[in-house]
Amino acid sequence: KMKLHHRLIQYIRWYGPTWGSRPLLPYDFGSILLNWLVRRKSIQKIAYPVQTKYVAQVAAGVNPEADAEDFLSSNLFANSWVAWREYSLAAPKTFAKHVTVLGQDNLEAAFNAGQGVVLACPHSSLKGLIKFIPAVADKERVAIGKLNQEQLGRYGLQDLAAQFEAGSDINPQVLTFTQLRRAREILHRQGIAMVFADGYKGKGGIKVPFFGRTRPLFPGAADLALRTNAQMIPITLSLSPTRKIIIKFCSALTAKGDNYADRLNSLLCQYADHLTLDWEQNFAQFDYYALAKFAKQPCIVSEKEDS
Repeated sequence: KMKLHHRLIQYIRWYGPTWGSRPLLPYDFGSILLNWLVRRKSIQKIAYPVQTKYVAQVAAGVNPEADAEDFLSSNLFANSWVAWREYSLAAPKTFAKHVTVLGQDNLEAAFNAGQGVVLACPHSSLKGLIKFIPAVADKERVAIGKLNQEQLGRYGLQDLAAQFEAGSDINPQVLTFTQLRRAREILHRQGIAMVFADGYKGKGGIKVPFFGRTRPLFPGAADLALRTNAQMIPITLSLSPTRKIIIKFCSALTAKGDNYADRLNSLLCQYADHLTLDWEQNFAQFDYYALAKFAKQPCIVSEKEDS
């Protein structure tokens, strides 16, 4: 079991200065304070020993020329006080002031064509801000992944939320099946399904070279889009040291091919290109799950090394 002080540190890292669902510091001041705190070596050593190791290990492979200290502080900044950041930006005026949303015309084009949208989300600690975007908030939506009780209720899975409240365990397979069933229903009604398209669990898919390693890309998001005639739209999220956040809905991926397998493969290959570019530009924003999983992927051995 995790020791009490480790649990306390984990809690503070995630929730930050909050009371219930209320932020105790305004967004501007809290961000300045957090940015200062995560740059302190003593705090990095006490609160982020594992994170520091993964960031250093992965950064060397993704961008060897990047300043290691800036890289680390940017990552810790984006992945700390996550709940506080969401609570602080929940008010529409505050959100509009600090968050720039790009590419909403890509969403509108899909809806105008009578199609639903599969949002291919990355493993970023900023993903919780997507729900505050009016174009998303106004639509019927569901998220597929590991959700807590509050999230299950928000996405229309009240029956599972009630099981949580009653203290019952939920079979992961039942959870996934229920989420997928609801996602198909919502997409057929021109709604939105949010899927972690860069996850490391799944079946089938392809393996692609990725910054000196080989990583899998599983077909969940692409398969869901094809089976519901929805558009698959990747999304990127970034947070600058000046507290500004940019959320971008990229152009919809285009399925190419004469049969299902070819069309699925084309979506996965296009997403691989998108993810590579996203890591090049926004690597510091990805969460520790993404970094830890990437660090465990097999390295690509060159012919010279092999011989």
